[in-house]
Formats: sequence, structure tokens, C-alpha cells
Amino acid sequence: MDTHLKELPVYKASHATLKHNCAASRKGRKNKAASNKSFEEYIHRKIVKEKFSPDAALANMRKKKFSFSVNISTKTLYNYIHKGLI
Repeated sequence: MDTHLKELPVYKASHATLKHNCAASRKGRKNKAASNKSFEEYIHRKIVKEKFSPDAALANMRKKKFSFSVNISTKTLYNYIHKGLI
């Protein structure tokens, strides 16, 4: 007979939910704009400092033929802004 007190693993639903939510948040496609700092800085400058709309900022970038490794649509840019990624 064993008289030593031992810690037994106990299932906790709240802990399992937190673990699941943390893992789920890492799923999905990575942010293309955040991977290119110069693109992000250009868009931020145009929108915040020069008061361009997101669509106008992208159009200006394409018109001036800036070559960033990122090419996103206006809808994607609006989604990034809405999520606070840019």
C-alpha cells in the first residue's frame, strides 16, 4: 500500500479551451503585408500622414511602379486595417 501523496493529472475544461483557442489562433494564412516592412511603412505613411484612402494608396503605389514583394488587393488592405494589422 502506497501512503505517499502524489499529484494526479486532472482534466480541466477551461484549460483545454484556452489551449485549443491558442492553437487555433495560429492557423491560417500569414499576413503578407507585415512580412514586408517597407510596404507596411509606405502604406502607413500614405494613409495616416498623407490622408490617402487605402484604395488610393495602392493605386498610387501601382502608378509609380514601386516594386514591393507584396501585391495585395484593396479588399485585403481594408481587412488588415479593420483587424488592426496595419
